[in-house]
Amino acid sequence: MKPTLRTSGKTNQAGGSDVYPACLACPACPDGGWDGGRARPAQNTYLLILDALAISVLLFAVCFCNTGCKREIESASPPEVDTEEACLGWEKRRKFEEWYNKGVACLDWCNKAARRVTLLMEYTHNSEELDQTLRAQHTFLQQAEGCFREALRIDPNSIASHQALCQVTSKLGKYDEAIEHGLLVLEKAPSRMLIYRYVAVAYQRKGYELAGRERSEYYEKAVQIILGYAPRDRDPLGQAYMYTYMGEICSELAKWLEGKERINQYDRIIRHVGGYVEQHPDNEFAEDMRALVRAAREFKADFESGYK
Repeated sequence: MKPTLRTSGKTNQAGGSDVYPACLACPACPDGGWDGGRARPAQNTYLLILDALAISVLLFAVCFCNTGCKREIESASPPEVDTEEACLGWEKRRKFEEWYNKGVACLDWCNKAARRVTLLMEYTHNSEELDQTLRAQHTFLQQAEGCFREALRIDPNSIASHQALCQVTSKLGKYDEAIEHGLLVLEKAPSRMLIYRYVAVAYQRKGYELAGRERSEYYEKAVQIILGYAPRDRDPLGQAYMYTYMGEICSELAKWLEGKERINQYDRIIRHVGGYVEQHPDNEFAEDMRALVRAAREFKADFESGYK
């Protein structure tokens, strides 16, 4: 179909009118054009034809490419999957979770028994029931330990199992093992804030069983753990408790040390425990903290004045 020719209404050099093709895209234009009422030159008709050819070539290339890619996809073989190995991995994970969850349940029952023991010791004098509850608590701890050990055997890289064993073995009096599990967790997952509390408690309890310089060394390790991790603890209650716990350890340390080493322990209490209670005056352990700081200042003043 030939484009409709219209005159521009202008006289050319030869005395005739210029002839332009009407705009194919906009035939309603009053002057047959679409650029401010101007008609497009006749030569642009050929550009439109070239544009159409270019689009046709592009569409053909896209179709050809899609057809080829589709054939490659259809002809490609799926990757080889060892279904037996995948099933074994799934089964291993299922067994791990089963044992770990059993350990968590046993630990939960142990904590309930511990709360029962506290109530019995505070409000009743039924020694028989107290003994039974204590034995039940110990049994739950042993069962939890067995479950967590089995979970760790299935997955030796389980940080959660190491952390749980640190807590359980410490309560069972196996402090060396608790420290070993705890330090491993601190090395590989230092963001687990609960673990530093378990490690500090294990160090302190291990030191309590010793005497002399060895006791001081374990107590000092407990204090270093607390000072290293307590500032990053986002649990206000746990953080306050650990600073109070550190103050108590330093107070015990000061009793066995002499000279400047004793003064250093009092300074620790004043600086760290006192500084914390000044920043958080309404924490749950504020009264205990103030008592520790007050006693540290008095002991320090007496010691520096020559009183022992």
